[in-house]
Amino acid sequence: MPFTPKAWLRRLWQVLWDDFRNFYTRRNLVRLALGFLVGAILANTPLDQWLADAYQANLHSNSRAATAFQNGTKGLGDRDVVILAPIVAMTVGVLAPAHPATAAIGLWGSQFTRTFLAAAPMAYGASWLLGGDRPKNDQGSHWQPWRGKPCGISGHAMAGSISFLVLAGMSTNPIVQTLCYAGSGLTAWSRVDSQSHYPSQVLLGWWLSFLAMRLIRKRRRVRL
Repeated sequence: MPFTPKAWLRRLWQVLWDDFRNFYTRRNLVRLALGFLVGAILANTPLDQWLADAYQANLHSNSRAATAFQNGTKGLGDRDVVILAPIVAMTVGVLAPAHPATAAIGLWGSQFTRTFLAAAPMAYGASWLLGGDRPKNDQGSHWQPWRGKPCGISGHAMAGSISFLVLAGMSTNPIVQTLCYAGSGLTAWSRVDSQSHYPSQVLLGWWLSFLAMRLIRKRRRVRL
């Protein structure tokens, strides 16, 4: 069947809707709840502040190299990157679907988009619901439903981890998978390092994208 924008958009909607329904199942909600339980313990006890303070006292660096690395890894979760990178990748895959390399690039873009859109409603919605504040404001990370600032979950940590998590899900090489899983924590690290989020907030962001990636990996034969 020849490619047409209308047919592709209809297919896109159906795939994304099926992903959404499969992500918010009872079984997956239990997994989500386990992550939120850990986040709640960290955020609503002194642990979050203790971990943030310990990091700043022992690991934080103000060197140029550390600052550049922080800015670069934070950028992986920026809006422009999250929107443009998968669009470009999917376009490459559509224009040259027969070549293995371009097909893999297109598949990465497709799975990135699906992972992000599955996790985003929970990440950004729950962030507003939970409240909390940033370390640099000295107000604590304790949850204040509907009253705190929308910082309960790090959107950057969620979005910035997807590139690496999708690569990990596409690979069968244990070494590559290990490196990708390690890379998936870079944006989360940058948010703690810059005192933009507490550990509980970046943990929840990463956990959401990890669970979404697991779903997309199981449905990898489904293509946009």
